[in-house]
Amino acid sequence: MQVKTEHSIIKMVVTDLDGTLFRTDKSISRYTVDTLQMVRNTGIKIIFATARGGSTKLLVPYEMFDGYVLLNGAKAYTDNRLVYDREISSEIYIPFLKNLSKNNLKVAAEINGIHYSNFNVKDKWNYINNFVITDYMNVSCGADKLYAIIENSDQIYTIESNLPKELYLNVSRDGLAMMMHREATKSNGILAIR
Repeated sequence: MQVKTEHSIIKMVVTDLDGTLFRTDKSISRYTVDTLQMVRNTGIKIIFATARGGSTKLLVPYEMFDGYVLLNGAKAYTDNRLVYDREISSEIYIPFLKNLSKNNLKVAAEINGIHYSNFNVKDKWNYINNFVITDYMNVSCGADKLYAIIENSDQIYTIESNLPKELYLNVSRDGLAMMMHREATKSNGILAIR
């Protein structure tokens, strides 16, 4: 592999994780690891951007990267230093999640790597142990990401019709509805790292 570094216009490479860097078993091939290291050795920075939160550390060797964007862009780090943070205030998300709960949706707020949910998160993702089942009465700090498990298409309408104006909705291919701060996007996180 030959990469020009002197006066090169390529300064940074950004990759997603799921469906891109990861194989179907959530591992990274040796070939990919070696390729990323060769690119880094030329002086080009390697960044990953993902919707995942704290669980990412279980799957990704952070030392392979110069920076990373988590939670769909709610947090961005360079050299393990937080450079971008767009959390959702409790005044916005608590009434919203309580309302969705009343409509029988399985919902959660991810706060500093802990999933505050109205359901057993381990039943959905067996590798997540850091969750608290709650009715949101005793939760008061800002959330990095909100999510709901979509079990039928009517639930998307319920979320959309109750979505606070400060948030946006993103439904993934596996039926996970993520509600994020309007400024929490992967592109904003990448720009902050740049």
